[in-house]
Amino acid sequence: MSNNGKIFLGIVAAAASGAIIGMLFAPDKGSGLRKKISESLSDWTDEVVKAVAKSKDTINSTVDRASTKVKSAVEEGANYANHAKSSSNV
Repeated sequence: MSNNGKIFLGIVAAAASGAIIGMLFAPDKGSGLRKKISESLSDWTDEVVKAVAKSKDTINSTVDRASTKVKSAVEEGANYANHAKSSSNV
């Protein structure tokens, strides 16, 4: 995992922990508190899922570009080898 990913997950975890701790110290009924915590965790989960999906898209895009470049380099090398081979047979 890259440093940016680690930093992002650290920030998300710290924010979620802070929100939960804040709710635990807030004067509220147990059922209301549980509902707030559940909603908060659901929101944070959604954000993490979106971030992971975005990272996955970025990785897939990078892999696709690299694959295209490798295929191009292989084809160019094969063409060069064929040209060299046909030049030496003359």
